[in-house]
Amino acid sequence: MGVVLLALLTWLFLVLLDFEPDPVRVILIVALVAAVSGLVSDALGAEEPTQRLWGIDAQDSVRPAGQDARLSFLVRVLSQHQVARHPDAHVAECLTELADRQLQQRHGVRREQEPQRAAELLGPELSRLLVEAPGRRLSPTEIDRHLRRIEEL
Repeated sequence: MGVVLLALLTWLFLVLLDFEPDPVRVILIVALVAAVSGLVSDALGAEEPTQRLWGIDAQDSVRPAGQDARLSFLVRVLSQHQVARHPDAHVAECLTELADRQLQQRHGVRREQEPQRAAELLGPELSRLLVEAPGRRLSPTEIDRHLRRIEEL
């Protein structure tokens, strides 16, 4: 409908300017221009604006699929611990938090309230790590051993 109206207006405009246009050629030229502009619009990705009744605010994830924020944080802490010039106590803090949570959930024991019982459950090596954070880099084997011990609680 729009192309026909545009062709009619173009033909009338050319008649008013006294060009004596051929109606068939005017219609063909207008149809050609409309088709080419439609193709260019599609090729450039220009879309007609659509009115949305609701807004969706989706944020792009910076972490790999399947990882939640906590897992991403822990992976980052471990990788930074392995490459840092002067390792900090973040890994020990994370292990402490995890061990405290496991003690509380599985045995109802809090290290602050029952240090002897917690030490018995944790074992001497893990208890020592949780009480005094090491000033050295923990090897992946040590971290794995501590994590396995925490999982066994």
